[in-house]
Amino acid sequence: MNETPQEKAPETPRIDVGALLRQKRMNRGQSLDAVHQQTRIPKKFLEALEANRMDVFPAGVYLRGLLKGYCDHLELDFDPLWRQLAPAESQPANGEPAAGSKGPAPAAETPRDRGADRATSRPMLLPVSEYTLVPVVFFALLIAGTVAYWMFNERAPSAERRGPKRVPSSSVPPIAPLAPATEPALKLTALKDTWIRLKVDGVLRFEGRIPAGASQEWKARKGFAIRPSDPADLRVTLDDKEMSLRELPKDPEGFLPVAR
Repeated sequence: MNETPQEKAPETPRIDVGALLRQKRMNRGQSLDAVHQQTRIPKKFLEALEANRMDVFPAGVYLRGLLKGYCDHLELDFDPLWRQLAPAESQPANGEPAAGSKGPAPAAETPRDRGADRATSRPMLLPVSEYTLVPVVFFALLIAGTVAYWMFNERAPSAERRGPKRVPSSSVPPIAPLAPATEPALKLTALKDTWIRLKVDGVLRFEGRIPAGASQEWKARKGFAIRPSDPADLRVTLDDKEMSLRELPKDPEGFLPVAR
């Protein structure tokens, strides 16, 4: 009988992971510095992901975690990109057949196998040595001393166990709790696609475009300074209190100071 050759399954088209990440970032109008400030991913790893230089990462767990964080920031589906970079990890381990596939039937269990399973399931007892015995003796003596001290105090006369007279609570003025010192919190919400520059404590921390409806939150020790393309396109909230940028004076560089 003539055997017909088996048809090959269609290959999954490869994805240029780096080009996809770079194109998605550029569509959002963000620089690598801006992505680093918002995701806290080191810039050198962002550049390595976009250049498909996966050998820069010290281990696969770092590559997976940083790629997951970058995909979440860009709102990309992580699983297809990870399967593209690490296809071996998506396969079942120990030679087990994948779900739904027809693999060889398991071998029948023999009495020798059952005896081995029972032997391996027995609890292991730690050996008693000077290293394990000394802590046990120490804690036993500590517990015995605590019990003896408690019993001695229980048998002492009640007069000896009386403490100083309590001062009525009404004569002691209450102490007002101190309000916790909080850092100024700034929230920017773009009403339209707008471009801004933001300084935090005098240092430029963000420069780029914010798409309409997007929000960013920042914290500082002293205050902020904003230079928007149009103040009307930006909603500014400082410590959960909305404020108007048009009422703020500009500094020589054109920044609007925002502080408490």
